[in-house]
Amino acid sequence: MTLPLTPAVNAYYNLPGIGTPRAGFNLGLIIGTSSVISTTTRVAEYASLAEMAAAGFSLSSPEYLAASRYFAATSKPTRLLVGRQGSGETPVAALTACRLANSEWYAAFIPGANDSESSAVAAYVESASPLTQYIFQSSTAAIKAGTAGNLFETLKASGYDRTQAIFSTDAYLGAAVLGYACGQVSGLANSAFTLKFKRLPGATAETLTSANVTSIQNNNGNVYVERMKGRPWYENGTNCSGAYFDEILYYDKLATDIQNAIADQLYQVDKLPQTDDGMAQLASVVSVPCEEGVNIGYLAPGQWNGEPVLELKTGDFLPKGYMVQFDSIDQQSQTDRDARKAPNIYVSVKGAGAIHSVTIAINVNR
Repeated sequence: MTLPLTPAVNAYYNLPGIGTPRAGFNLGLIIGTSSVISTTTRVAEYASLAEMAAAGFSLSSPEYLAASRYFAATSKPTRLLVGRQGSGETPVAALTACRLANSEWYAAFIPGANDSESSAVAAYVESASPLTQYIFQSSTAAIKAGTAGNLFETLKASGYDRTQAIFSTDAYLGAAVLGYACGQVSGLANSAFTLKFKRLPGATAETLTSANVTSIQNNNGNVYVERMKGRPWYENGTNCSGAYFDEILYYDKLATDIQNAIADQLYQVDKLPQTDDGMAQLASVVSVPCEEGVNIGYLAPGQWNGEPVLELKTGDFLPKGYMVQFDSIDQQSQTDRDARKAPNIYVSVKGAGAIHSVTIAINVNR
């Protein structure tokens, strides 16, 4: 009889824990009232229009028509969530329920939402969790004319960072914008995007005067217009506060990826020492999502023009496009040390920005 080796030689292995699933920031939600999806199920995922048709959506239903614009985007999103708004339910209530049912989607579009409903949704998404953006559209005459007190002006005054307002008579233009954004968030090198100048398949340029466009854009609204014959494009990609949709998306992604990276590190090691070495490990972990930001193209080397942050001074050059620092372990209070808290970590990043306009001087010598 052969005896086990373990008393003399004991070999074992440790498998690392499974990392936290990452939110892709590339999945959109369209909400409708069709009974194909029950209010119990609330949200269903589709990879194509064919799947939606097979599930029972009419080809003329708002959800299907919106999805046709979403999937037609030049950047080709691969997945879409469709949510259900129940009878007598407000869009805010439906959106809240969809968020509880599925936390994976990032931005939403609700076909047919009126101005009052969109205003209420805008207020909700500003503090929704997980982080969310909302795209809506309106064709109200007051918005087109820039009349004082119009919805776009009101939302601008509210400073909403997470809602993008579009003036359009095309009921599904917002779905096309959502599709482009979701398709573009691929994680590939140099895939960072801006919404301005983008062609939206299936959409027709809005008939507007220069004064109309100026009024809309002065209130941080967006339009699909033609400035060169046969080449319509979207402009400017701004949210109600004046922040850009892509900027909010990528910094939401960075913050979420850093949070998950730290959680993974704490989960996968036996112990992270409350020492300078332990903090250096955390700083190294935080650097990984920052490097990804540089690779994608929304972070880049440049001069730091913000306020000083520890050793980083105004005017310093960030050669990596980011800098990770942390407070000294030696200066940590005994209370925080006893509570096993890490010193504060400071992540300073330099956005790559985007060129949206160009001035050219043509000098002629005769």
